[in-house]
Amino acid sequence: MGFFCRTAKHGEAPYKFAGGDAESVKGNQNEPAGVGVRELKKRILFGDLRNPCELYIMKKFLISLLLPIYCIGVSVCGFAQSGLAAQYLPNAKRGVAYAMKGLAGCYENGSGVETNYLEALRLHKEAAYRGDSYSKFRLGALHKYGFGGVKQDNELAFKYLMEASNEGCDGANSYLAEFYEKGLVVEKDLKMAIKYFYLSGNYYFEKAKKCERLAEVDSASAPKSVVEGYLRYAEGPDGDARAMYALSQAYMFGLNGVEKNKELGLEWLKRASDKGLTIAMSEYGDYLISKEKYEEAVKVLEVCSLRGHQESMKNLAHAYTILEIRGVSIPEGVIPNLYIAAGDFDSVRKYYPSLSGASDAEMFNKQVSIFQSIHEDGTQAGAGHSTVSQPPVYQPPVQHNNNYNQYQNNNQYQNNTQQRQPVRVLCPHCNGTGYICVVKSVPTYGTHTNVKTRCKNCSQLLDHGIVHVQTKCYHCQGKGYIER
Repeated sequence: MGFFCRTAKHGEAPYKFAGGDAESVKGNQNEPAGVGVRELKKRILFGDLRNPCELYIMKKFLISLLLPIYCIGVSVCGFAQSGLAAQYLPNAKRGVAYAMKGLAGCYENGSGVETNYLEALRLHKEAAYRGDSYSKFRLGALHKYGFGGVKQDNELAFKYLMEASNEGCDGANSYLAEFYEKGLVVEKDLKMAIKYFYLSGNYYFEKAKKCERLAEVDSASAPKSVVEGYLRYAEGPDGDARAMYALSQAYMFGLNGVEKNKELGLEWLKRASDKGLTIAMSEYGDYLISKEKYEEAVKVLEVCSLRGHQESMKNLAHAYTILEIRGVSIPEGVIPNLYIAAGDFDSVRKYYPSLSGASDAEMFNKQVSIFQSIHEDGTQAGAGHSTVSQPPVYQPPVQHNNNYNQYQNNNQYQNNTQQRQPVRVLCPHCNGTGYICVVKSVPTYGTHTNVKTRCKNCSQLLDHGIVHVQTKCYHCQGKGYIER
C-alpha cells in the first residue's frame, strides 16, 4: 500500500489535495484503514480522476502494472537473440562459411552471446578460408582497430581489406580509402583515396569530393554523382571490375539515385564477371542456372570454385547434377565432393546412399582436405595467394564410422537420376534476417563530433549524422531464405 500513498502522521489526513478535501479519498472516518486507497485504485481503473495529484498516482499505479510486462518482453527478446546464434551454430560446425560469418557477427555485437572479439576473429578466419570476402573485410577491420584484445596491426589489416575489395566486398573500400588518404602502411595517394571513396558508395561521396579539393582536381571534370564516379572507373578497356559490379547493383536494385533497370544491371554484372571479379562471377553463374543455361554456368562457377569460393561450389554441384541427368558425363566423385566442400552434408546422405552412414566428422575432415588442396595449388601456381592461412577449425564429435573412406577406396559411386527438388537455404546477404542496412542522413542541428557509432546490425562504423535503416533484403525479398 505504501507505493500508492505516503504514511500520514497521527491525526493528519492521508492526502491534502489542491482543489479538494481529503474526504474524497479518505472516505468515511468510520471505514477501516486503507479504504480510501482502494477507492482511488477503483477510480484509476475506471478513469474517474478528479485532480492532478490523482493523475500522478495513476502513473505510479500503471508503472507497477507495466514494469513486469516490460521485463518479460526483454527476457523474450534475449531468448530470440540467443536463438539466432543457436541457428548458426549447427551449420558453423559443418564448415559453412555464411553460418560462421553470422555467428562471428553475433560475437561482435553480443547478439544472444557474450561479446567476444577473439572468438569473432577466429570464426571470421574460418569463413575467410572458405572464400567469404565479407569475413576478410571484418578481419581487416578488427585488426585495424584492435577491438577486444585483437592485435592492432595496420599492415595485416590492409592486406585483408585489399583482398576483400578485390573479391568484391565494397565494405572494405572506405577503409582502404582512409589508408591512402592518411598514408597508413602505404604511401599517401589522394587519387587512390578518391577512387576508393567513390567505390564505397553514396555515403562516402562527400569524402571523395573533399579529397578532390585537397588534390586540386578540376571540379568541372569531376563526377557529379556516385554513379558518374562508378562510370569513370568502369569504362574503357582497363575498367575496374569493382566499379562494374557496383553499377550492376545500382541498376538492378535502383540504388544511388538511378532508375531500376535489370537489363542494364545484368550487362554490367556480366562485364564484371568477364573481368574475373569473384562475387560477380558467382552471382552471374547463379543467374545462368536460374535461366537453365547450365553449360555456361559451369564455365563461370568452376573458376570461382577453384579459388575456394564455397557458395559457388554448391551452385556448381547443382549444375553438374542437372547436366548428369541430361546425359553429360561428370567425373566420378566430383559432385559429392562439391557438396561436402559446401558443407551440405544432408544432400550427400540424401542423394548418395553409399554415403548415408558417413558422420559429420568424416565429411568435415574431407572438407578441410579439399580446401587445403585448393589453397596449396593456388600458392604453387602463384595465382591469388590468400592472406588467410589455415585457421583452427570446429571439430564435431568423432564417430567411429568409416563409410566415407570405404566409398573412396571401393569406388562405389552411384548415379542419382532423380530430379532434385528446390532446397531452401539461408540468404547469405541478410544472414536469414530478411533485412539489410541502408544509409540514411539525419539532422545534426549544428553539432559536430568525430566520434563514430557502430551499427548494431552490420557492425559498420558510422559518422555523426549518419544512421543505418533496416530495409527488406532485395535478394530474398524479405523471406530470409532463397531456393536453389
